[in-house]
Amino acid sequence: MSGQRRRPARFLVPAGSLLWRVHPRDRGVDEFDVVGPRAMRFDSLDGGYSWLYASESEVTALAEWFFPHTSRNGGGVLTVRRREVAGMQVSALRVSRDIAVVSLLSDRDLAAAGVDPVAVTDGPEGFVGSRKHAATLHRELPEAAGIVWASTENLPRRTFLLFGDRVPAGVLRPVPELGRDLDDPAGAAWLTETLAPLRARVAAPKGEGPLVFVNYRSSDAHTAAVLLDKTLAARLGPDAVFRDTRSMTPGTVYPPHLMAKVRAAEVLLVVVGPRWETAVDARTGKPHLDDPHDWVRVEIEAALAGRAKIIPVLVGARGTLAVDALPPSLAALADRQFAQLQHGFAEYAESSVTTVVDHILRTTPALAAAARAWTRKSAG
Repeated sequence: MSGQRRRPARFLVPAGSLLWRVHPRDRGVDEFDVVGPRAMRFDSLDGGYSWLYASESEVTALAEWFFPHTSRNGGGVLTVRRREVAGMQVSALRVSRDIAVVSLLSDRDLAAAGVDPVAVTDGPEGFVGSRKHAATLHRELPEAAGIVWASTENLPRRTFLLFGDRVPAGVLRPVPELGRDLDDPAGAAWLTETLAPLRARVAAPKGEGPLVFVNYRSSDAHTAAVLLDKTLAARLGPDAVFRDTRSMTPGTVYPPHLMAKVRAAEVLLVVVGPRWETAVDARTGKPHLDDPHDWVRVEIEAALAGRAKIIPVLVGARGTLAVDALPPSLAALADRQFAQLQHGFAEYAESSVTTVVDHILRTTPALAAAARAWTRKSAG
């Protein structure tokens, strides 16, 4: 559009809007950047403007900050490295008066602004080109306070870049009670829970995530679960094995805690007793597994979406899992090779559990190494 004034579409951020941003904890919530803590899409190339990135939702702000620099594994799961969240927080800003920004939300908007569509879709390798477009928009459109585009990390939610010289002081007002640290245990658990719908998780702090998570239904296989937990804890250390009633202290807010632990685990043991598929909710008369909020089901779904090795442990004489007896979200569980606590389990429980645990440790390198380390630590 050389020699021709751009006529971009305008997008109005109305007064009262709530915007979210991710930023280092030692920076002000409403502080604009001149040197960003990490490379982002529309940073200034030449110091022509300071900038602040914000989004219309917490999830979008988190995705825009963490996802572009992180790759997904073969299963499509993205793991945010622990050091990426160190010292970071997510904060809210209330807009005190209308802000007009350039819209890059549609192909038509991009064309009107003279911006190449890849400027809003490229990964970090294309950020230099994106920044050139931002610099041109800032230079040629003095009335524009920033840019809005559809987040490629959380379509179709909107995300923004605001120019520091176009947004007067006081227009963005921090809302302190909505802020959250991301690097303490509660924040990391919340972050993993919040990003789960986008198939992302936060790596557990070293030594904080369990190696083994014991999934079971107390009305079906409680004794087997307790003995597996006891035997594994003796071989790996008590903190390396998670079983709900032993591992959580009274008062723990369990939903985010459980989900953080199951997603951090190397191995999920699914303890399957004789009534595992057919156990019913006494209130509704319907099978627990048909309830999408059933914790046994939720934990397995989380593990299937992640990287954990999943081992069904069949208790006693019960048969293998059948796909047609499982909810579709758990169908993949039927394909997992199982371990079996031998017939006569009730009579020979401890020896049977020891045999199964020995096999699991031998065939899972991470657990075998942890068992050796625990043995050395215990001996010393």
